[in-house]
Amino acid sequence: MDCGCTNCTCDDNKEIITNPCPECGTPGKQIPEKAVKANLQKEAFRNINKKEIYLCPDSECGVSYYSGDYSLKFDLTNLKKPLWYKNNSVPVIACYCNNITENQVVDAVEKYDLK
Repeated sequence: MDCGCTNCTCDDNKEIITNPCPECGTPGKQIPEKAVKANLQKEAFRNINKKEIYLCPDSECGVSYYSGDYSLKFDLTNLKKPLWYKNNSVPVIACYCNNITENQVVDAVEKYDLK
């Protein structure tokens, strides 16, 4: 049964099924190729073109991104900046586009008494 979702399959109960992480088996989250390329080291993303790319949301898994056909898998060492939700990510990034860390946000809130 087709629910109209993009890049997924749905069973009769409308449960969305995505490509699980090849390392931990957690259902992945598809993300735009542009976002992946912005955070991968240059030598890592050469073969990404025109592939469905997924993010592993498991905080304990060492995989960051992988392709839907499983031909590509990137670990945390392939990243320019750490993924905020992964264990031991330092610094914790609050805004990747502007490279703002969680500590910078907390400092600004305290400095300007923002509540």
